[in-house]
Amino acid sequence: MEAICFSEASIAKPAGAPSNWNTLAGGGVAWFDNMLAGFVAARSSLSNVQICQWINADRSDMKTWVPELQAAGIGVGMPDLCSEDKGFNLRNDYVGQAGTAPGNIQHCQNGAGVAIVMGHASKPALSGTVANRSQTSGTQQGQAHVYPTYPGVGLSRQQTRDFAVTDANGPGVTHLLWAHNTGNQPATGDSDPLAPATADTFTAFTGYGGQGFNTLTDAWISNGSSTITTVETRPTGW
Repeated sequence: MEAICFSEASIAKPAGAPSNWNTLAGGGVAWFDNMLAGFVAARSSLSNVQICQWINADRSDMKTWVPELQAAGIGVGMPDLCSEDKGFNLRNDYVGQAGTAPGNIQHCQNGAGVAIVMGHASKPALSGTVANRSQTSGTQQGQAHVYPTYPGVGLSRQQTRDFAVTDANGPGVTHLLWAHNTGNQPATGDSDPLAPATADTFTAFTGYGGQGFNTLTDAWISNGSSTITTVETRPTGW
C-alpha cells in the first residue's frame, strides 16, 4: 500500500457536542490536537506508507495545524486545483504579510520533499480557474496580479496538469487525481445557477464546451503522453 489519505479537514460542530464547541480559530478544540496525535502515531507505525490529509478548512484553522502536520512528515492535499482563486493564492511570505493565514498553494509548496502532495482536478477545476463563486476581479496583498471574476476560464487537461505539477506558482503535486464526473463541460456562455449575480459566464477551452468531463479526461490520459506522470522522486522517509 502506497498511501492512506484522510478526508477533507473542513469540520463543523458535531451532533451532540457542547454549545461551546468551536473551531481552532475560535479558541482551539481537542479535535485538531487529537487528529495530529493520530497522524503522528500512524506515521510512526506505518513507516513505509505515506499519510496524507486533504486541507480545505478555514485558513485560520490551517495556519498552524498544517505546518504541524508537515513537521511530522504528513502529506497534504489540495481539493480544488483552481489556479486563479484568490483564497488559494494568499501567502505569508510577501513583504508585510507575515501574519497572513496562507492558502492551499503555499501550504502544498511548503510540503515539497517532506511527504506526498496531492492535487484534485475537481469539477470546479475542470470548469474554470476560480473555485469561490463570490470572487470578483481584483488584486490582493499589494501584488500587481489581477485575479478574474468567478469562474475564470476553462483550461485544457494538459494545462491543469502543468499548473498542478510543474508551474512555479502551482502546488507542486506528486499525486494528481482526476474527478470522475458523468456530466458535461460548461460551454462558453453557460451560467452557474448557484453563483451570485456578480459572477461571469463560463469560458470553455477550445473544443471542450458541451463534451463529457470523463470523455475529455479519458481521451487525454489514453493519449499516452509522458507528461501524465507526476513526480517520481520519493519524499524524505518514504
